Formats: sequence, C-alpha cells, structure tokens
Amino acid sequence: QGRGIELIIEIAKCQPSCQFLIIGGPEEKRRKFIRLGKNFNLNNIPTSKKNNNISLRPIFKLLKNKKYIGITPDGPRGPKEKVSEGIIKIAKVSKTPIIAVGYASSKNFKLKSWDSFLISLPFSKCSFVWSEPLEVPADLKDDQVYSYQKLLEDKINKCVQKAEANCQ
Repeated sequence: QGRGIELIIEIAKCQPSCQFLIIGGPEEKRRKFIRLGKNFNLNNIPTSKKNNNISLRPIFKLLKNKKYIGITPDGPRGPKEKVSEGIIKIAKVSKTPIIAVGYASSKNFKLKSWDSFLISLPFSKCSFVWSEPLEVPADLKDDQVYSYQKLLEDKINKCVQKAEANCQ
C-alpha cells in the first residue's frame, strides 16, 4: 500500500527461498518493476493486453507448490490503501492464510503517484511489523468478502502504525 515493492524487496533479500509476484498495473510502471525485480527474485504476472484481466493460474500454481507469495493488497490499479477483493478470493480458494505486513522508515519521501509510493532514504531506521495469519473460510459467501477486506485493511494499518512508532 504505497510501500509494497520496497517491503517485498527487503523480505526477498532476507528470504531468498520466497517467491514474490508483481501483478499487472500500468504498462510503463510494470516494466520498471520487472527490471528491478529480476535482481530480487520477483516475478511478473502479466495482464492481458486486450482487457487488462489478470490470470490467477500462476498464483494458484505457486501456492499449490507451497511457495510464499507477496501481493500488494490494494491491487495494481488502486484505490490507494483499500484492500481489493482479489487477495481475499485468492486466500479463500487456495485455503492460504494472509499475513498483513507493515513497513516504515525514519527518513523517507513519498512519490507523487496514485499510491503515494514511499522511498526510504539511506541510513534510515526501518521497521517491519507483521500480523497473525488471517484465515479466510473456504465457505465464505460473496456478500461476506467486504468484511474480510476491511479486516485485512485494519490489520495492515495497525502493522504500519506499529512500524512507524518503532522508527520514532
């Protein structure tokens, strides 16, 4: 949520066995992340050029093979800091728990982009905070998805707040 790629890169450096994905997004932005990501074991899930739909097959294949996947929950097109239904539906179908993660740094600036992307400055104090796993029931009804979106949003916000407090 504006901190996604930096957070995933830091985790990827510490956990080389983890497999992380960059999902879609605007073509120019995605190309930049793909070039950057190759250095940190980040893989791209391409969107269709025709209708901008995202294929979930690679995600389910990795989860089936017990790989770790990092997904920015506000989706490739936003809105900013609002959890999309996609991550909830992926967790439901794959029976995979979601771990909310927050990141903060003492010295940073935010880009003037749709997600106010955070860039940490050198020699910053940084903090990562994660939550207990959020289990999404396999029998979750469509009209219950929104409540899990809000629950995950709250978990992420609490993690970010704790991370920010750690950097003070």
